[in-house]
Amino acid sequence: MLLFSILQASAAGSAVEQWRAVEIPFVSARPHTNPFDDVDVLVTFTGPDQTVLSRPAFWDGTNSWKVRFAPTKAGAWAYVTACSDASDTGLHGQKGCMTCVPYTGALEIYRRGFLCVSANQRSLAYRDGTPFFWLADTHWLWEAERLDQANKPGWTSQFKGMVDKRASQGFSVYQVELFGRWKKNGQPNIEHFQKNVDPKWAYLADKGFVVAATLGILDKKVTKEQGLREAKMARYVSARYGAYPSTWLMYQECTANVDILNTNRDIYMNAVRGVGRAYKASDAYQHPRTAHSDASIDTSYRGEDWLDYTMFQGGHGKTIDRSSYYDYYFDTNATLPMVEGEANYEHLFEGSKANGAYLIATDDAREKAYQAMQSGCFGYTYAANGVWQAIWEDEKKGADPTYGTTPWFTGIDLPGADQMTHLARYYAALGWQDLLPRPECDGFIRCDGNLKSRENPALTADAAVNRVSVYFYRGEPHSGTLFNLQNAPYAARWFDPRNGRYSAVGDILPDKGMWRFPAKPDRQDWLLVLTAKQPAPAAVPITLKWDSERDSKRARNLALKAKVSASSTDVANKCYAPEKAVDGRVDVLNWSHWSNDGAKPASAAKPAWLLLEWGAPVKIKRISLYTKAEYETSDYAVEWRENGKWNVFAEVTGNTSDQREHIAESPVTADAVRFLGKKGPARQAGTVRVVELEVFSE
Repeated sequence: MLLFSILQASAAGSAVEQWRAVEIPFVSARPHTNPFDDVDVLVTFTGPDQTVLSRPAFWDGTNSWKVRFAPTKAGAWAYVTACSDASDTGLHGQKGCMTCVPYTGALEIYRRGFLCVSANQRSLAYRDGTPFFWLADTHWLWEAERLDQANKPGWTSQFKGMVDKRASQGFSVYQVELFGRWKKNGQPNIEHFQKNVDPKWAYLADKGFVVAATLGILDKKVTKEQGLREAKMARYVSARYGAYPSTWLMYQECTANVDILNTNRDIYMNAVRGVGRAYKASDAYQHPRTAHSDASIDTSYRGEDWLDYTMFQGGHGKTIDRSSYYDYYFDTNATLPMVEGEANYEHLFEGSKANGAYLIATDDAREKAYQAMQSGCFGYTYAANGVWQAIWEDEKKGADPTYGTTPWFTGIDLPGADQMTHLARYYAALGWQDLLPRPECDGFIRCDGNLKSRENPALTADAAVNRVSVYFYRGEPHSGTLFNLQNAPYAARWFDPRNGRYSAVGDILPDKGMWRFPAKPDRQDWLLVLTAKQPAPAAVPITLKWDSERDSKRARNLALKAKVSASSTDVANKCYAPEKAVDGRVDVLNWSHWSNDGAKPASAAKPAWLLLEWGAPVKIKRISLYTKAEYETSDYAVEWRENGKWNVFAEVTGNTSDQREHIAESPVTADAVRFLGKKGPARQAGTVRVVELEVFSE
């Protein structure tokens, strides 16, 4: 049964609950040759306190038109239609009214109202201001899910069964694509919307889900004319589904694909912009809008008035260095709320011959979710292999071998989804909306031992440091010190993200804001939670890295002002360039850096080199080197030049770390610094990569 009620235009006084969708049908007085393109119908609703909401009606085949409307306030509402063809009395000048009564159910989206951006610009919120926790499941190919069939014992509907399960696990968002929106003749696929999408969207709304929808995948070679057509489709989708809890994602991967950005860029980007503007212009509820999705590249959309929040795409590489991925977002002075929208689908690549050794395990999926939350995201989008692509059959039937052959009825029961329930409860208990990410150079934590950058814990705390959450990745247990704490008692606990259970560490009392924390219980990932026994009042927030210290670090990094050259560069891969090793981005997991030419392999006798020159003497005290994670440079030297003579600053053999810092006993005066890569990793000994070389005078 569909959520919405059917009201006749003359049905004065018909009642509908607040924020719930009601559908009002209209019949054109005469046929139109091309109603989708030639006829526009706008319905203006006037309610309590002279609230005015205008909703476009949508063509629903033959002479049928409909408008869907969700009243935002309790009381009397009246409406009137306006048609671009004023002579069509069936569509123009139609009037009616209804009564809105308060919602009496338990679903938060109707108790509190549709989504918007929160007042502090850090998350999405319900209309009453309550923060909204985004926990999404990914069903990109939901149009293929069966409404009345299920090849899983005990289930009668594949689609409804999966929706019900995710609802019971506390998920709040359903992330989907609209691939079947067009017919071959360039008209909307009315029958597909009626029989497939309408009942599914309504069922999700009836369960309290927000539908996060893309318009499928935009053709890389889109023309200007196609772009205008897509904007018209966005208006149609907004008309058809905008009275339900929704958020608009433009297209899948419409900002993260480098190939798109390098070919037909302007027309492509303008097509996406046009869709964003169409949603903004046609959506009376102003459901939040974003573009799927922002990877570690700059996009052309930031600062535009239709973009409300940022959706990241961490991808499926198991690990991502937060310091240069999420934190880099803030370094570019972006201020929109952020959410991770696609990363580490659980069991992705299972059964794939090409990627058999690259299975995204449950641990990988869970780790990425906590990393995103600890980095300032207002939620996380989970996905299970077999579910996101709606694989119906078992084994190899219906599956893309690139991703694996997991069927939906296996994917829906993978353990990662229950672990997302633990994640949501953990952050709800902490008051996640008040937590601020504290990147490592904020001085909150120092770990014992020489950790790789991807092992550095992720820490978040509220402004008054009443609540501190530290996420420790999988790996060797290690102790360390927390700083900037209150000089007052805290309760300390370990949280196990696999089962959602706490174990007590005990009450602690920091000394001068410092506390030595114990090693985590084992090699698995854990969270250390500190809760003030007597919470301090709100304080002036400790300045975040991207506002001060990180900006200061950039200003002090002499490498950013140097002229850079290299012995050779791998030109077969366009992501490499000497300049990328001194661009201020420390990302040991991406491939945007400098690499020597593999055809001219490095060796101890003839090392690959990266040269930084200033043209005038500078003082140098510290040099930081970042090399590619899993491709760490084994043997290297760093030298400095004074009066034409090269001197050794540091020399290392047998290195296995992707991050090293070298500090001189006293500052040296130099006009150049060079990195000499003598041996790469065991897998590619002749290849030397430098992600970033930083040079400081103090």
